[in-house]
Amino acid sequence: MYKIDIHLNPKVGRDHCLPRQRWVIVTHGNNQKHYLDGALPVRTGRPTSVEGKSKDSAFYIRLLWRLANKDRRARRIHLILDNASVHFSKKTRLALAQLGRRFVPPYCP
Repeated sequence: MYKIDIHLNPKVGRDHCLPRQRWVIVTHGNNQKHYLDGALPVRTGRPTSVEGKSKDSAFYIRLLWRLANKDRRARRIHLILDNASVHFSKKTRLALAQLGRRFVPPYCP
């Protein structure tokens, strides 16, 4: 899986400068955020992705449904995930139950 956060007016973080000095960077307008979440199926080699305005459970569930519909022949779908709460929320678990046993649960030896 890959995750991309796009900020059109990003917050300026740490940068190197001389002691007791500070960079002044003027940014105009409000930050606009866009998110991209996707996976690269091994069988096809073609990325599958979804985009949205927020990283919530519904956003992740859309990716799960897209993956399940993209390769209907796959008996099992393995995803390598981080510990983001959307991957284990109640809504996500309900969606996985609707999709059946195609997605391998966390820590599946």
